[in-house]
Order: sequence, then structure tokens, then C-alpha cells
Amino acid sequence: MNSKQSKNAVSKLINPLTNEYNQLKSIILSPRFNWNYLPCNVPEDNSGYNNFGFYHHETLQRKETRTHTSSPYLKQSLIVFKQILTHNNIPHSSPYRISFNSTHPTHNNNIPSPPHVDHHYPHDNLIVYLTPTYGGHTLVQRIPQPMEEDGILLFNGEHNLYPPSEQRRVVIVYTFPQVAEKVVEKPVENKYL
Repeated sequence: MNSKQSKNAVSKLINPLTNEYNQLKSIILSPRFNWNYLPCNVPEDNSGYNNFGFYHHETLQRKETRTHTSSPYLKQSLIVFKQILTHNNIPHSSPYRISFNSTHPTHNNNIPSPPHVDHHYPHDNLIVYLTPTYGGHTLVQRIPQPMEEDGILLFNGEHNLYPPSEQRRVVIVYTFPQVAEKVVEKPVENKYL
């Protein structure tokens, strides 16, 4: 059964759980992984929201600010991205940006981060959940999208998130060119395992 993703639609993809994915996940979740701290979620003033800080590791900088690649995990991140798209029968494209994000509980766990879009040009977002969310759900167009560890969420448009209620919520965020009409079909046989 095919389901077409229209503008601002949300799809939950199947994770092929490849060796490359499991290796990258293990590296990112390692206590020795190098994180950088950002003091707020969205730079603009968004009173009324929980504009909490988070840790990130930018693997591929935004195309408009890209000067160099500083992460040794770019190649492996691209392999995992292509494996996910192939497994879910989604056309390949090169990402605009890749970031690993680690969010921790805040004193305002019941207030989400400010709504935002990642780029001011058409793009899709693909979030890969490396840990449970611990209630740190992504909201797409203000609708919570509960996800499990190793789950994958594909969407476009405005989004934000709740901080986790415990532990840390770790994800990989890919942004990439928006395809006019994506068809998410029955996944192909997992040839990566």
C-alpha cells in the first residue's frame, strides 16, 4: 500500500538497522563523543516557550554558512542517510545539513521549544532517534509525534520539541531538498544485514 507524503505531512519510516547505522549510533552514544553546547534552541526571542540549550555535533554545516567539514563522521552519516532513503524507496539527494543533537531535561519539561523551520527554502527533515525520547516528543505543526528508539520521522514545515523528562534524548537530524511528491512504499528487503 502506497502513501503519498503531501506538503506538511508526516511519515514514520522503517530503520534498516544496518551495521553502519549501529556503528554510528554506538559512536554518538559513547561517553567519549565530542559535543558542543548551544545556549538556546532558537536564536530569536520567542517568549512563552522553553528556549532551552542543547548539545550538538554539526557533521555537515548549513549550506549557506558552510566553510569546511570538521566532523570525522560525515562519510558514515551520509552512508546511513542513503541506506535509510533506499530502504524506504525515497529518491536520493544530498543533505543540506546533518547534526547530532543531545537534549537534556529542563525545569520547564511541560513547555516545548520555540516553533521554527530549519531553513528558509523548501526542505524536508529526517530525524533518527538514537535513544528513547523520554517524553521529548517532536511536534510537527504543533502535533506531538511520539517515537521509539531507532525510529525515523520524515516531515517538512514548522516543528519544535519537548525536552525529555529524564535521561537524554539523542537524535540525528538530516535536512535535504524537498521532493515534490515522495512515495513511501513497502520497504525493500534489508540487504544490509
